[in-house]
Amino acid sequence: MAEKVSVDDLMELWRAGVVQLPSAGAQFALASVALHRTGRYDTMFATAEGPSPLAAAWTLLRDTAQDRVLNITAERCVKAGEAIAAIADAYAATDQLNAAELRKYAQDKTDILTGAHPGYKPPAVPDPPHSGDPHPEDGGENPHPEMGR
Repeated sequence: MAEKVSVDDLMELWRAGVVQLPSAGAQFALASVALHRTGRYDTMFATAEGPSPLAAAWTLLRDTAQDRVLNITAERCVKAGEAIAAIADAYAATDQLNAAELRKYAQDKTDILTGAHPGYKPPAVPDPPHSGDPHPEDGGENPHPEMGR
């Protein structure tokens, strides 16, 4: 028989969905931003005879890693987190036997969402650029200052 699900279990599940998975997604999004910035150096593939044969291979690798790995993984981490948080909330809403204990769950959620627990603050996940977006130029506007130049 399955063990009883405690309020702490629900809180851990909800926190994984609202804080931990989006935090992982944010890291993938920031990696996409950093990889996208390498586009400003595409001119290094220019030779006296024209573009280097490496230019197309590097661009394909960069664009594939950015669009198909980093951006998709960032999006899926966020969506998986939303689903997990919704599951925890749905379970809490239907557990009538533990209604008194679940008030603590509701209060803990409120505390986290209002910043009372800074260690569990839900992250802001940047919208990662896609390979077709313009590449930042040296000295240009930095759309993601958290990543530096």
